[in-house]
Amino acid sequence: MGLRTVMTMASGISLSDGYAIVICCTFKYIDPISCSVKVNIYKDKDSYDLGRAEVIQLDYKCTQETFSSYFSEDVLIQDGISVLSQSYEFLKTFPQFTEYIIEDPK
Repeated sequence: MGLRTVMTMASGISLSDGYAIVICCTFKYIDPISCSVKVNIYKDKDSYDLGRAEVIQLDYKCTQETFSSYFSEDVLIQDGISVLSQSYEFLKTFPQFTEYIIEDPK
């Protein structure tokens, strides 16, 4: 599973069909509660499938409010909800992430 992304990086490089994969999710459960979702961004899904290196690695931090909406125990205890699926839902709140891409099983 991944997300399609359209973005322009600080270097000026633009991705019109980028592919984002969550690689790590880190939690801090003491005040202030927080979460960080680390993402590898590839040129496109084909580049990812071919094993090419990521273009950039980004770290998205959630606020205490977004933590409560996406990563609290009350949310994660529900059937069908996982840290990974919630990480993608959290990323979709950013305008550069547009849609899920469901990968074929390998």
